[in-house]
Amino acid sequence: MSLPPDLMELVADPAPDDPRLADFRDLSDADVRPDRRGVVVAEGSNVVRRLIGSPYPVRAVLGVPARIDALRDVLEPLDVPVFALDKWALSEVVGFRVTRGVLATADRIAPPPGESQRAGARRAPRRPIADRRRRTP
Repeated sequence: MSLPPDLMELVADPAPDDPRLADFRDLSDADVRPDRRGVVVAEGSNVVRRLIGSPYPVRAVLGVPARIDALRDVLEPLDVPVFALDKWALSEVVGFRVTRGVLATADRIAPPPGESQRAGARRAPRRPIADRRRRTP
């Protein structure tokens, strides 16, 4: 398994039942889904990159060695555990076949006070609805 040597918290081949993988375990099971615990999950290199650049505090990263290596530039500054597994062990932990090869978890952040989800939404102007059909006298 080729792994980037300079990642400080790289954990290669953790056991599938390792408690540090709890955020990633059985993601398809509705009873233990991370979003019900205030955790956000990102899948795929591009989405993980965007998560790392966002204000969400990243908790952990799990992926196959090739994807971990491809994300090395954004993972190195992070102080989070990075777990590398082969694709079959990754699928066993997650509970489904992960085709994008990498997942990351982060804590969900609360919206700023006084803002609702609709605060930035555009609204159509309120105008009376007119009947514009041509009427014959």
